Amino acid sequence: MNDREDAQEGNIHTVHGGDADMYASALPRLLFPPLFLLAAAFAAGIAASRISSLPGPGIESMWIAAASISLLVLFAFHPFRRLRRPWSALILFLALGFALGRSAAPEMPAPPALEPFFDRPQTVFLAEAAGPADFYPDKTRVPLRLKSALSDSGLFPLHAGVLLTIGGARKTFLDIVPGDRLVVRLSLKRFHSFNNPGGYDYVRNQAEKGLHARAFLPDEHRIVKLAPERGMFGNTIGHPLRSRIERFRQEALFWLQRELPRDTAAFYGALLLGYQHLLTSEWQEHSSRAGVTHLLSIGGMHLSLVSLAVFWLTCRAVRTLRPSLLRRHDDQHIALFPALLAATLYAIVSGFAVAPIWRSTIMLLLCFSAACWYRQANPLSVLGAAALLILAVTPNAIGSIPFQLTFLCMFAIFSIYPRLQRFQSPRWHPVFSRAKPLGKFLHPFEEAFWISVAVNIAVIPVTAYYFKGISLASFAANILLVPLVGFLVIPPGLAALAVFSMSGILALPVLQFGAWFLSVSQSLILWFSNLSWAFFQVGSVPVTWLLCYYSALALLLASLRPKAKIVCLALVLVLACGITGAGHVSFCGKENGTLQVVAVDVGQGTSTLVRFPSGEVMLVDGGGYFDDSFDMGRSVLAPFLWSSGISRLDGVVLSHDHPDHANGLRFILSHFDIGAYRETGLTGTPGEHTSLRSIAERRKIPVDLLQELPREEKIGPCRLHILHPSSDYLLKNWNGDLNNASLVLAVEYGETIVIIPGDVDASVEEHLLREFPASSNVLLIAPHHGSDRSCGSLLLDRLHPQAMIISCGFDNFFGFPSGRILEECRRRGIPCFRTDLCGAVCARSDGGNWSVRTMNSCPRPGGGQ
Repeated sequence: MNDREDAQEGNIHTVHGGDADMYASALPRLLFPPLFLLAAAFAAGIAASRISSLPGPGIESMWIAAASISLLVLFAFHPFRRLRRPWSALILFLALGFALGRSAAPEMPAPPALEPFFDRPQTVFLAEAAGPADFYPDKTRVPLRLKSALSDSGLFPLHAGVLLTIGGARKTFLDIVPGDRLVVRLSLKRFHSFNNPGGYDYVRNQAEKGLHARAFLPDEHRIVKLAPERGMFGNTIGHPLRSRIERFRQEALFWLQRELPRDTAAFYGALLLGYQHLLTSEWQEHSSRAGVTHLLSIGGMHLSLVSLAVFWLTCRAVRTLRPSLLRRHDDQHIALFPALLAATLYAIVSGFAVAPIWRSTIMLLLCFSAACWYRQANPLSVLGAAALLILAVTPNAIGSIPFQLTFLCMFAIFSIYPRLQRFQSPRWHPVFSRAKPLGKFLHPFEEAFWISVAVNIAVIPVTAYYFKGISLASFAANILLVPLVGFLVIPPGLAALAVFSMSGILALPVLQFGAWFLSVSQSLILWFSNLSWAFFQVGSVPVTWLLCYYSALALLLASLRPKAKIVCLALVLVLACGITGAGHVSFCGKENGTLQVVAVDVGQGTSTLVRFPSGEVMLVDGGGYFDDSFDMGRSVLAPFLWSSGISRLDGVVLSHDHPDHANGLRFILSHFDIGAYRETGLTGTPGEHTSLRSIAERRKIPVDLLQELPREEKIGPCRLHILHPSSDYLLKNWNGDLNNASLVLAVEYGETIVIIPGDVDASVEEHLLREFPASSNVLLIAPHHGSDRSCGSLLLDRLHPQAMIISCGFDNFFGFPSGRILEECRRRGIPCFRTDLCGAVCARSDGGNWSVRTMNSCPRPGGGQ
């Protein structure tokens, strides 16, 4: 028998007998490094299954799975005999990934068995807590797994996930831990996405997490906790342990909130315990602008820093206190086990059930396992092995932003950072040598800088794709904040938690020590965020651009001949230029000589985009939530505009100063190129400016108030009319209701006209009709979301619109649109298009007639839908 070392990969492979020559000849040709390319092919297969148009999982997936399993068996029992070429193995894992991705496709929008229980009055369910409680400033969320429902015919078996929201800020322990059996009375509601071009598929995202419905309870007193099932090892030992850990996490969080300022406690709750959603939206925005959001999400970096700190301390302790041990054991080998234990305990305390944490723990375990066996693990092989294991267990993780960013960061550190070391300062001048005091002092900061550069090279396209922007401040911010948080904030915080488990009084000085450095970190984040150049909005990034970028990066890292590399890079550049030249394709298309009106799906609010035939673009209102808990402009309206190829708006109009019309415009006015901003100037508090007007004045955007607006304006071949409110109405008839002081606009093009009436009610309709220009082809945006007090018979009879668009929220609290309005339209044969059912609605006029298309297929566009 012979032993051979495969030095190319830094791993020792023991091969016995006559197979040695076969392995020696096949391994270098098959994979480099072995697991990394297989993992890449496997991930590509899963990604392809996500964007595949096949209906599935179906018969196609079964055939693919059967063929892939057959090939895998052949590969396992006859290694390298049949599969002489590396491409065969890559194709095999590509097919396996595709088959697994298809089989793991979530049921959309919900399992059929759950459908009868939607929108029913309170139904009694037997459920199980599927994960730990997640705390927010004003609520708590717990994922539940429904087991059965109590119906008239008895227990009805179920297998579906529900996201339960419990109202109110949490100040006391919530005694619900993963695995708890619960009896709860719920009214299930559906998840709903904002259905616009460029929108985020929230329904699919929740379904991939195993969640298919949502429910709300005002408090936890309506939840009955059952005893664990007997006779199961996990319940007799594991459940009490989980309960103790969860109680400690929550008690530690409440201790932090008592002893520290609110924002500092929220930061420490995210860094130490994994409660990320306690941060205010303002601090989330600051972290995003500074490019340090990753610091607040516990992952591989945090676990690695903790394990490295314990590893270093253990090595020093062994050498100082027990040097005799070094005669028999290596101090680094001894230090591995305390380091791994510390990282594991950190993962458990920070909420091990959270996906990014257990993924990072798996990667760390693989590295430690290799070190324990005295094997020098190839970093890319470890990365590939971790990816294969994680994707085999949870294929849908491929679509998770933390998963993608984690592995891109690790790839950058393993592959890009070593190539940047040639540019480090010791190569410039001997004074920067590591042996010199200056070089020794600068070394950690320079390492942080080059690692930051490498990571940004890898992740900037993905962050731009998901977050529509790039943090230019992240390069400098991470140089200071990564070592500061990693060595002076997290270790004292974890030490304080360890002491807190015994005594809160003794733990307080340690906590205050770490909190002081955390406050310094917060000040730095705030300073970087407030830099005018900190964050750059890039808009919508096509997936094809990502493919071009990473193809070019792979070519630059590949060991190809220079001529071949140049030719391939030129081809990628030509492809990128072709994509750029193709430009954006608008939801309505780009037909010249047409007037386009898009009612954007902004939930329970209104936002209307008008694109004039001469190219000008006007946005009327921006939607928004009454409690301002969701940034409609950032998350919905801006992605829609970017996906439509719009980065400049010639005019932005606020009909009236109510949150469901105004709040979404804050982001638009702050980040888009705006020609002019228009509003009535009326607010709920006389004498005060609207917040939007303040933003416009700060950015030096021209502001036009009602008294300065022309009643009629020519825009290319169109005429823009302001029908309401008139000065006479405001002086004599207005009752102070901002709804009835809405700016009512009409755009006239040829024989067609569109009316955008804001939230006026039926009492204003006769004032509108006096000013209304005659037209036989009218498109009407329903006043006040189709409420019962709007759209009176007089308006419908006089206008008899060719179509009516109702902008309202899915399953909204107000019950909009009114059944009376729908019935009135049905009797008159007026088609109604609702954004809650149809998504975004686009109407296009050629000057003679209106044509309407919708984002989603929706019910028959009659008034009675």
